[in-house]
Amino acid sequence: CRCWARGVRPRDTMHPFAQTNIQLFNQMIASGYASGELALMHRCHETAMHLFSGLFRPSGKPFVAHLTGTASILVAQKASATGVAAGLLHAAYGFGRLRGGLRRAHATKWLREATHPDVESLVAGYTRLEWNERRLAAIHRDIETAPGTEREVVLIRLANDLDDLLDLGARYCADAEKRC
Repeated sequence: CRCWARGVRPRDTMHPFAQTNIQLFNQMIASGYASGELALMHRCHETAMHLFSGLFRPSGKPFVAHLTGTASILVAQKASATGVAAGLLHAAYGFGRLRGGLRRAHATKWLREATHPDVESLVAGYTRLEWNERRLAAIHRDIETAPGTEREVVLIRLANDLDDLLDLGARYCADAEKRC
């Protein structure tokens, strides 16, 4: 395996973030999220299972595990329950079964009804967020004065990237040399 040839060992990739729904719910309970917030997460996890079941990241990691890891990082950062739920569904429009399956208006309506309008709004904001050097400079410059929803979307994006990096999954992709 390319990873071991570079001196990376499994112990170097261990982290405390959830990868399953049970771990995520336990983390949320320990962090003090209310029962209504847990009910929202349950609905969102059911939605994620519908949208991403059988889908995998290029590394072979189940997509739902990545989504759960992203949400777990958001819990660790004390994000709102809506932000955590959006983290769990952040890729719904880009990679989930909503992509191309329904017209955008129908997909938006379906996701709002399946979860919550505020969750869908953050997922849509995540989908629209440009993530390039020019935009990152503007985000860095304006983050203190940005609206709360924009800051939440940026936090979701950072949690997504962190989950991608924590387990060195890119090293297990077919194009690992290009990714690493």
